[in-house]
Amino acid sequence: VRFTVDKTPPVLTLSGPADGSLHLAAQTLAWTATDASPVTTAGALDGLAIASGAVVATEGDFVWTVRAEDAAGNVTTQTRRFGIDASAPVVTLLAPPEGAYVRGPVVLDWTVTDAHPGPVVALLDGSLVTNPLTVTTEGLHALAVTATDALGNTASASRSFTLDDTPPVITVSGVTDGALLRGPVSPTFSATDSSLAQVSATLNGAPFLSGALVSADGFFVLWVEAVDRAGNTSTRLIQFTLDVTPPVIQVTGVVNGQVSALPLTPFFTATDAHLAQVSATL
Repeated sequence: VRFTVDKTPPVLTLSGPADGSLHLAAQTLAWTATDASPVTTAGALDGLAIASGAVVATEGDFVWTVRAEDAAGNVTTQTRRFGIDASAPVVTLLAPPEGAYVRGPVVLDWTVTDAHPGPVVALLDGSLVTNPLTVTTEGLHALAVTATDALGNTASASRSFTLDDTPPVITVSGVTDGALLRGPVSPTFSATDSSLAQVSATLNGAPFLSGALVSADGFFVLWVEAVDRAGNTSTRLIQFTLDVTPPVIQVTGVVNGQVSALPLTPFFTATDAHLAQVSATL
């Protein structure tokens, strides 16, 4: 009777990604087993059977297991975990839209998603910052965020916006508040702002164009409104009165060209919406 005593497990050699390794490209999984007695092998990737020489091209994280068993029942098992990642990180900015004009304060934030995250560098106006970040300084700002994953895949996102908390400055000429004028007048208005959007006016509630002629008697309310691109608003109210009608003089006690041997007592008065004074000479 011939028999063999074998207590030595097979020698299993794997050719492929190292345990814990990450890769940018497809990986080939191969193996061999040697033993004094016949040996069988079986491989699996994430629990699904594969043959030696299988190529893994799909991105993801994987568990590769190979088992070798000889005729005596000795078993050798090896397990390796590896990943394939050729995708760049996804950078999402939580910030005003590109080129927007906004009022402060502005809170900036960002998120980075990646299967194998790495360092993130964020710059605001060229200086390193961390999130979340509150911006209160007026002016043009530029946010740039760059993320690099563990395999060197890189992605960037940037956003420029202008913070503006200053309302427009309105200028009105041709009339002043509370003025009583002989007329006609041509009120003009304008507004200055680094990001002026519009300036408009009404006169007694009706649309009014700068420089338009006002000639009728009456009380007028000029309302001017200016808005910039950030939504800052300024208003100006000018009230004035236009009077082009002269006073009406009434004389009693005498008539023009009258000759009288008796004493005469002339009386005079004047009527006007805005009478200042009435006087006479004899």
